Amino acid sequence: MTKCDFKVIAVLKDNIGEKEKGETVLMIEKLKENFSIEEIDKDIYSHPDQTKTAYGAVFLFFLQLKEMQSNFKELCYYDYLNDETELAVGEVRA
Repeated sequence: MTKCDFKVIAVLKDNIGEKEKGETVLMIEKLKENFSIEEIDKDIYSHPDQTKTAYGAVFLFFLQLKEMQSNFKELCYYDYLNDETELAVGEVRA
């Protein structure tokens, strides 16, 4: 896995309906394109540019996904530069 200073972990629920799953996956793809976010590992997203200014794109990606948090079993934003974590759903990983 690529080292990154800020990332979003977004894991879809196993038991969501096909319609909700499709809509959520479509939204993730749209947001990835809008904010230049890449999936760096399974269910882990970040910006390829790891400068302090790029963290805004990652955080906005998280905020947009948070509006659909009922479709996730895990949704969390990590900022290792400022030692901050924001949990929407699930548990904080180390």
